[in-house]
Amino acid sequence: MTSNSELNTFGSVLTFAINLEDTARTFYERLSERDEHHLSMDILKELAEGNRKRRELLERTRREGVVEMILERISGLDRTEYLVNASYAPDEANNLKVAIELEKRMGRFYSDSANKTKFLPEVSRTLEKLARNSAEREARLRSL
Repeated sequence: MTSNSELNTFGSVLTFAINLEDTARTFYERLSERDEHHLSMDILKELAEGNRKRRELLERTRREGVVEMILERISGLDRTEYLVNASYAPDEANNLKVAIELEKRMGRFYSDSANKTKFLPEVSRTLEKLARNSAEREARLRSL
């Protein structure tokens, strides 16, 4: 028996990934609208746009995925390990910490998912690419 928090099919992994991208995009958009701080509005908008593009890539990957693979069983991915409370706070330092943690967990999710989807090489490569991109985004945020 699997836990409700377990991502146990190819389809559930991609749906969760799309939701993560939406969460991150919304967080960055809200920050950019309220950015009276030192966080660069341009960087925040760029990150949000990156999330939109990453979402499109995931949707395309899901559409192009072989239909029977949507139900392919996967184990060892628990969504609770990758969730971040990405809500806006008036404290700039806290928002930066949340953004860094968000990118860190997204990167780990994509890396873990890539390892679990080796049976779909194209999907696995896409997820590895997203993991590398998340690491770059995290490093950029850490440099602020």
